[in-house]
Amino acid sequence: MSDSLVSARLWRLTALGLLIAFGVVIGSGLLIASGLAPRANQMLLMSLDDRWSIDSGTIDAGRLELHPTGLALHPIGVTEFTFQVRVTTNDATIGAGLIVRARDRDNFVAFLISGDGYFSLGEMRAGVWLDRSPWREWPHIRRMAANLLRAECAGSGCVFFVNDERTLAVTDLPDGQSIGLLARTATMDRSFSAVFDQIAVWQVPR
Repeated sequence: MSDSLVSARLWRLTALGLLIAFGVVIGSGLLIASGLAPRANQMLLMSLDDRWSIDSGTIDAGRLELHPTGLALHPIGVTEFTFQVRVTTNDATIGAGLIVRARDRDNFVAFLISGDGYFSLGEMRAGVWLDRSPWREWPHIRRMAANLLRAECAGSGCVFFVNDERTLAVTDLPDGQSIGLLARTATMDRSFSAVFDQIAVWQVPR
């Protein structure tokens, strides 16, 4: 085979490679320009700001401490979101956790865990507490230690997680565009408390 034929073939292969690379660059640019490229999550809340409405609790050093029957609400203005928080309680009898679909302090849904390893789902409806899912033991709850709770809500339902383990999925939840935090116990002893930190709320782009 002559050197001229080898050179011609090498030139064609090089030209083809350059065309492919150029096409990839142009295609990526068009994808980004069209808005089809993956986008970062939209953060709605990352701190305990002054829009929190708090009953029976205090904020200190980026942490919220709620006493028995303590409640804190924050408007987010959307119904599709992910809400995550870390909670620690100092007594096994305290039920503490996150609130979703809140309209006000008398209308909301709450996913709670206890210091002794149980979880439940309750609803406050017109000021009356209803058990949507009774207390049940769950192995992924760390007893008398910090636990990470998460709610992923879309449409009329939410999925709840404890320490990244899927725990409960529910549908047909009431409307509401606020989230919150809750501590419940049968005693009014103010030495009992639940502490919340690492709060974050975000939307996942469609």
